[in-house]
Amino acid sequence: MRDQKTAGKKPVTPEDVIADAKQIQTETALGEFPVEAFSLRTRQFILSIHEHLRFKKDYLGINILCAIGVAIGKRFRIEINNTFHDYPGLFYVMVGYPSIGKTPPTRLILRPLLLHNRKLALQYNQELEAFYQKLEKYENTKDKEGLEKPKSPKKAYFITQDYTLEWLVSALECSKNGMLLYQDEISRWTKNSQRYTKGMDESTFWNERYNHSDIIYNRKSEDYNIVVTEPLISVIGGTQIEQLKHLIDGDKTENGFMARLLFAYPLDQKLELADDDNVPEQELDWWNSFIEDILELAVIDDSKEVIPKNLKLSKEAKAKFTEWKQANVQMINEMNDSGNIILASYFGKLSTALGRLCLIIQAERWRNGEATMEQIDLSTVQRAILLIEYFRKVFHRIYFYFFVENDIHLSELERKVYMALPEEFETKAGKDIATNLGMPPRTFDRFVGDSTRSEKLFSKQRHGTYKKMYSF
Repeated sequence: MRDQKTAGKKPVTPEDVIADAKQIQTETALGEFPVEAFSLRTRQFILSIHEHLRFKKDYLGINILCAIGVAIGKRFRIEINNTFHDYPGLFYVMVGYPSIGKTPPTRLILRPLLLHNRKLALQYNQELEAFYQKLEKYENTKDKEGLEKPKSPKKAYFITQDYTLEWLVSALECSKNGMLLYQDEISRWTKNSQRYTKGMDESTFWNERYNHSDIIYNRKSEDYNIVVTEPLISVIGGTQIEQLKHLIDGDKTENGFMARLLFAYPLDQKLELADDDNVPEQELDWWNSFIEDILELAVIDDSKEVIPKNLKLSKEAKAKFTEWKQANVQMINEMNDSGNIILASYFGKLSTALGRLCLIIQAERWRNGEATMEQIDLSTVQRAILLIEYFRKVFHRIYFYFFVENDIHLSELERKVYMALPEEFETKAGKDIATNLGMPPRTFDRFVGDSTRSEKLFSKQRHGTYKKMYSF
C-alpha cells in the first residue's frame, strides 16, 4: 500500500472530514448526480475529467463505484446484522442518447482493471508455457518412479465481455475473489436474460448471482460437481432508453431482474466539447494508483475460499441506515397499496444496494485518508443514501417514460412544468412555476385537478395541496 507521501495525497484532518460531512446534505452545485457522495479527492478527479473531456458526471460516478467494488472483490464485506453480510457486487446500466458518450468514461475509469486483467492473462500464459516444458520433460523421462506429473496452472478470470452460462460457472469457480462482466452495449446482456439455456432461465441465474447465492452445478459428463460459495460478479454497460423496452414488455419486471439494475441517466443529454481536452497527467496517475493499491491488497484465503474482513455499522450509522429503511418500507407499502408493483419491487431492492454502496464508499473514503476500514461510519451511510436516492429518481424517470408519458401523451410544456414542480406544492406556488414556464393559469388548473390524466400524475394531499406521483 502506498503511503500518503508517495501517493501524492495531502493529510486530511478531522476538521476537514467534519466540515465536509456537514456540507453533504446541502451541496447541490455539482450536478444531479451526487458527486458530493465521494471524498474530496475523488470529486476533484471527476470535475477535472468533466472539465477536459465533458464526460457526464453520472457516467463517471457509476463507473467509479463499479471499479472500486470490483477492485475490493471479497476482501471486505459489510455486516448488516448477525445473520446477513454482503459484498460490493452491483449491476450498473448507463442510459442515454446514441453517441452521447457512454463508452469513453467506462474505458477511462476501468483502464486500471483492464490492465490488471491483461497482467493476469500474461501471467497465466507464462505459467502455461512453463507447464508444457515440464510436462514434456516428464513424458520423456523413462523412469518416472518417484516423479510427480506436472499439474496445469489454474486460470484466473477477472473481466469478461462475453459468456455462456456453463463457461461463467467454471470461471466463477476459478475466480473466487470476483469478476466483472463489461459490455459496451448492455442490451446484449439484458436481452440474453430472456433466454432459456439448457433448461435454465438466464434471468433467474442472474438474480441468484446478484444475491451471491451458492452455485451448485452438476455435469452429466463429469464425475464431479461444481460448487461455488457466494460467487461475486458485477456488471456494467450502456444502452439507449428504447432498448430497455424488452425488459418492460417482458416478465423481467415481475421476476425482479429489472429491479436489480442501477441506472445512470443524465438529465442533460447534449454533447459538449471542451476548449482543452488534455486531462492533467497527475489526475490519470492518481486514479490508476488508487485502483492499483486496492488490487494489491492481500487476499486472505484458506486455499479454498477467500476469507473477508467484516465491517459492521457503527451505532450512529446503524440508526441512520434503519431510519432510511423505515422510510423506504413506507414507500413500498404505498406503492403496493396503489397497485404499483413495479415501483414497489424496485424500491425493495434498494435496501440491498444501499448496504453494498456503503461498503464501496467506505473503501473510497479510506483510500483517500478520510476514514478507516474498521467499521461503516455515519458519514458513509449519509453519502450512500444520496446515491440510492439518485438511483430511485432515475428509475422514476424510466418508469415515467414507459408507463406514464407514453400512456397520457404529455406535451413538451407539460413535461417541463411537471419536472419543475417540487415534490409537494400548493396550487398557488405551482401555478407561479407553470406561468413562468409559459403555461396559462387555467391550463395549469386542468393539468393538476380537472383532467382524468391528473390522477396518474398527482395525488391530492389536502385542499389546495398536491404531491407528485413521480420525482426526478
